Formats: sequence, C-alpha cells, structure tokens
Amino acid sequence: MMETILTAIGTITTVVASIAMLAYWLGRRFSEINQRFAEMEGRFNQRFTEMEGKFNQRFAEMEGRFNQRFTGIEKGINQRFAETEGRINQRFTEMEGKFNQRFAEMEGRINQRFTEIEGRFNQRFAGMEGKFNQRFTGIEGRFKSVDLRIDRLEEMIKGLASASSEAHRIITDFLALKGLVERPEAEYLSARVKGVFQAYTFNPLSKEEHRFILDLFSRDVDEATVEEAEKAYQIGLRLFREELDSRGFLLAMAASYLRGYLISKEVRKAKEKK
Repeated sequence: MMETILTAIGTITTVVASIAMLAYWLGRRFSEINQRFAEMEGRFNQRFTEMEGKFNQRFAEMEGRFNQRFTGIEKGINQRFAETEGRINQRFTEMEGKFNQRFAEMEGRINQRFTEIEGRFNQRFAGMEGKFNQRFTGIEGRFKSVDLRIDRLEEMIKGLASASSEAHRIITDFLALKGLVERPEAEYLSARVKGVFQAYTFNPLSKEEHRFILDLFSRDVDEATVEEAEKAYQIGLRLFREELDSRGFLLAMAASYLRGYLISKEVRKAKEKK
C-alpha cells in the first residue's frame, strides 16, 4: 500500500515537473514572438512615418502647384469678367441714354397733348361753370327767400306764443284782483305740473331750474310766494316761446294761476278787514 502511494506521488511529481518545463518553454517562445512582433511594428511604424512624410511633401508640392495654377486662372477669369462688365455697363449706359432721350420726347409730346386737352376742358368747364353759377345763384336766392320766410314764421309763432301766454296771464291777474282765483284751481294745475316735470329731462332746462320747479309745485300752494310764481312763469314762457314746447305753456299757466291765487288770497284778506 505504501509503495502504491509513493509510486503515485512520483508519477504526479514527474507530470507537474513536465508541465512546469513546458510552461517555461512556452513562455520563452511567446516572449520571443512578442519581441519579434514589437520589432516588426517598430519597422512598420518607421516605414509608415517615412512614407507619410514623403506623401505630405508630395501633396504640399501638388497643392502649391494647384494653388499657383488656380490663382492664375482666377486672375484671368476676374480680368475677363471685369472687361465683360465694363462692356455691358457701357452698353447699358448707351441704351439708358437712348431710352431717356426717347422717353423725354414722348413725355414732351404727351404733355403737349394733355395741355391741349386741358385747355379745351377748361374752356368747356368755364362755360359750364358760368351756367352753373348762374343757376346756383338763382337757387341760393330762392333759399334765402325761404329762410327769410321761415325766420318771419318763427318770429310770428314766438309772438303768438308770447301773446297767448300774456293774454292768459292778464285774464288771471284780472280775476286775481277780483279775488276770484280759488285754491282748488291752483292745486290742480300744480299737481299737473309736478306730474309732467317729474319725467322731464334737464335739456333745455338747467338742473337748478328743474329742481326749482319740482320743489315749488310739490309744496303746499300757501307756502309759495309771488316772486317764486313769477320766476316759474318766466321759465315756462321761455320754454314755450323759444322751444315751442307745450309743457312750457302748462308751466306758465300753472304759475300764473298760482300767482293769481296768492294775490286773490291777499285781496280777500284786505276785503275782510274792511
């Protein structure tokens, strides 16, 4: 048994030694191969560097020659273009001069024709203008006559408005001096004025006038004064006469009755004292 183990150990030792020697040999061989490849890579790099230098030199020489040739060609082309541009500009200048000359001649003839046509039109329009002015003068005269008649009619209407208001006031004053204007009449007309002027706009009355009228005819008739009634009458007369507004006549009539009632009240007091 011991011999078998020793034999196995000797066999394994021999195999391990053989493997170690083989690995050492292979390592040496691979080292030599790597060294050879490094030497070949160095030589290739050197050759490629030399070839790259030669190629760069050749390309630089070719680029110089090409640049020289292209510079010459570019100069020639620029010179030809400059000559061509000069000839074209010269031709365009000549053509422009001819066109300007022809257009100037045509413009002169056209202006001459338009001047002749304008002269004929002016002559015709002058005759027509004279006729139109004559006709419009007659029409304007008729309109002035109509305006004058309208002004006279307006003055007549204003006069009639003033006359009717004054006639009503005179009658009311006459009745007041007799003491015949009673409170119910003044109250009725005051209520009518209040109802009408509550929905009345300010224009043409001012805010102050509108407020005065509502305040006067909203109070008890005995609290009003003759002066306030007179002021209200003048406002109503103006509204009726200037604006031809029937509410102005109602205001003037109510104010005159209110004034007449106040005067009648004083008249009756005076009679009672006697």
